[in-house]
Amino acid sequence: MNLFFFLGNVGTVLFIAAIFSITPVLNRKSLLFGVRIPEAAADLPECKGLKNGYYTIIIIGCLLVVAASVALYLRAPEYSLLCWLYFPFIMIGVQLAAFIPQWKKARVLKADRGWIVPLTGLVETRSAASRERLNNMRWGWYAASLALSLLLAVWTAIVYPSLPDRIITHRNILMQPDQWGDKSWLFMMSMPVIAFLFVLMMAACNIIVYRQKLQVSAEYPALSFAQHRIYRRMLGRSLGFMTFCFTAMFALMQPAIMSLFTPPASYIPMVIAITCVLGIIPVIYVPIKAGQSGCRLKPVIALDDTQAKKVSIDTPGSHSNQGDDRFWKLGMFYYNPDDPSVLVEDRFGGNGGFNYARLPSKIFVAVIALIIILSYCPITVLLLKYPIK
Repeated sequence: MNLFFFLGNVGTVLFIAAIFSITPVLNRKSLLFGVRIPEAAADLPECKGLKNGYYTIIIIGCLLVVAASVALYLRAPEYSLLCWLYFPFIMIGVQLAAFIPQWKKARVLKADRGWIVPLTGLVETRSAASRERLNNMRWGWYAASLALSLLLAVWTAIVYPSLPDRIITHRNILMQPDQWGDKSWLFMMSMPVIAFLFVLMMAACNIIVYRQKLQVSAEYPALSFAQHRIYRRMLGRSLGFMTFCFTAMFALMQPAIMSLFTPPASYIPMVIAITCVLGIIPVIYVPIKAGQSGCRLKPVIALDDTQAKKVSIDTPGSHSNQGDDRFWKLGMFYYNPDDPSVLVEDRFGGNGGFNYARLPSKIFVAVIALIIILSYCPITVLLLKYPIK
C-alpha cells in the first residue's frame, strides 16, 4: 500500500507540474502572467523569455519535490500517504514562486514599452443575454445522473428489508471489516443521497459557468464572443460527463457498503481510479483543445456574435473594469469593490475565479479553508500516531 501511495504522490506531483507548465500556452495572447498586453506583442522575444523563465522554475521545483518524495519513501515509507496529502500544496507554492517574478517583469515590460490596451466590456445585447438562457445547457448527462442516483435509492430501499440486522459499518485499508453496527436507513441511504447532492452541485457549477461574466478581446470582440459560446458548450458537456462518471462511482460502491458481497482489497481503489480518470479526462482535454475560454478556437462567427461591441469602461452597466491591471493582485487575484460580479474569468490558470472584494467570495474561501484545516488536522495526527506499516 505504501508503494501505491508513493506512486500516487509522484504521479500527482508530475500531473500538477504538467498542468502548471502548459497554462501559459493555453492563456489568452493578450494576457502575460496576469498583465494585459496587446495581442500582437505576445510573440515578442521578451514575452517568450518570461515564459521560459516560468517553465524553468516549474521544472526545477517539480524535480526537487519528486526527489524529496523518493528520499522520504526510501527512509520512511510508512509516511507516503502523508506526503501524498501535502506535496500538492508544495507544488502550488512552486507555481507561485515561478509566477510572481514573471508577473513583476511583465508589468515592467509593459511600462517600458508604453503598451496601452483599451479596457473593454460587453453590453447586454441579444447575443450577450443569450448565454444566460439555461435551456441552451446540455442537460442530458445531468438527467441521466439524476436518474441513476434515484434508481440507486429505490434499489437500496427494496433490498433493505432483506439485509441482516447487524451490518459492517467500516472496513480497513485492506477492505477487511473492523467495525459492525445496527442496520439503519441513514447509513444505507447515505451513498444515494451523496450522489443526488453531487449531481445538483455539478449542475449548479455548470449554471455558474454559463452565467459567468465574459472577457471580450479589445481587438476582436465578435470572435471573442463566438469563442466563449463554443467553449461553454464544450465545457458543459465535459462537466456533465464527469458528473455521470462520479455518480456511477457512487452506484458501484453501494453494493459493498450494503455488504451484498465481499469486495477484494483492490475493488474500491479501482472503482475510484477508473471512474475518476474517465470523468476527468474530458474536463482536462477541453481547456487544452480550446485554450482559456476558447481563445484557441476558430469558430464561425454568427450574426449575433457581431453584436458583441467594444464599450468603454465608463459605459453604464458594462462593469468592464476587470480588464484593468490594478484590480488584479499579484496578477492572479481579482479585487474590485466597484464591480458587483462575484465570478469572473481568471487571468491565469483556471477557467473562472472570484472577485475577492465581494462578501460571498470571502465566505466561500473561508469555508473551504476551514474544511481543509479541519479535515487535514485529524488525518495528520492519526497518520503520525499510527503510520501505515
